[in-house]
Amino acid sequence: GTGKTYVAVLLIKHYIHQTLTDPWKEWKGYCKDNLNCGNNICGCGDRNWKRTFFLVNNKPLVKQQKGVLIRHTGVSVGGYSGDNTGIDNWERESWFNEFKQHQILIMTTELFKNLLETGILHTRHVNVLVLDE
Repeated sequence: GTGKTYVAVLLIKHYIHQTLTDPWKEWKGYCKDNLNCGNNICGCGDRNWKRTFFLVNNKPLVKQQKGVLIRHTGVSVGGYSGDNTGIDNWERESWFNEFKQHQILIMTTELFKNLLETGILHTRHVNVLVLDE
């Protein structure tokens, strides 16, 4: 290759500090999604939380790029595609558990689009977006 993944890894590492915040840190307020805000469900404990999203166009690339990012970034990486059981039906709570657990999320572009369209994810929570091939 031409080093596109290498450049993406360098960019992700440069901004990775932005993903180290806990979306549910000691929030005492309320939000429209959940009156018990901060209980690890609604994700608005820290409205400034960010995650890195690495988008690929097929399932095998999810696994491949996950391995690369685990080796080179030193943070938690989650991989998501149609291979994840029932992923198309995951509720908001399931996704927020993933956002809490991982700083980098690798997924197919269709899955990312669905997260945006359903309002589970907002662009304000994306610190780096990599579009791979």
